[in-house]
Amino acid sequence: MPLSDAELQKYAGSIFGLSRVAVGQGKLVLGGKDVLPTGQGSFRRSDRSEATLAFVEQDGRVFKINATSAQQKVPPWQMIGLWLLGAILVLSPLVGSVMLIPRVIAYRRGRLADKACLYFRLLPLVAIAPLAATLALPLLALSNSGSTSVQQLASIGPYSLLILFCSVLYPLLALTGMVSTVRNQAAPD
Repeated sequence: MPLSDAELQKYAGSIFGLSRVAVGQGKLVLGGKDVLPTGQGSFRRSDRSEATLAFVEQDGRVFKINATSAQQKVPPWQMIGLWLLGAILVLSPLVGSVMLIPRVIAYRRGRLADKACLYFRLLPLVAIAPLAATLALPLLALSNSGSTSVQQLASIGPYSLLILFCSVLYPLLALTGMVSTVRNQAAPD
């Protein structure tokens, strides 16, 4: 079922922005592989006889569905926001670790006025680890896009219990940090 390049361009425009997509000669080229139309919104790879890819439109949004996953194109501002949030989550502990080095040296030399000062400075960095684990573990499971990964999240087991433990540990560490801040408002350097 041949489609015009204009009709193919509608499908190509709904594919995630980082994928290499080309339209021409009645076919889509995804990541260097030819994908031929087989019907309304369904396509097959050139080396397959059955449809391996479908585009479904629902409520004005187009979803790309294949055998292992479904994808939806998101606006660039949303992707930039997600990448920016990820960069902040990665850079914050790195900057905090670098800023902690003089405190550790002063602690080792015995020059801190109060030994609790190191604990006061270290606690926010320690709290970020369970937060990162709480966010990363479900994302890793969902990016796998297999049915067993979703079952690991849904059923009680080591994976879901680790996520629960980390999601409880982060607020407890944050609360401890807030309490120590209130107690030591004039923390000595």
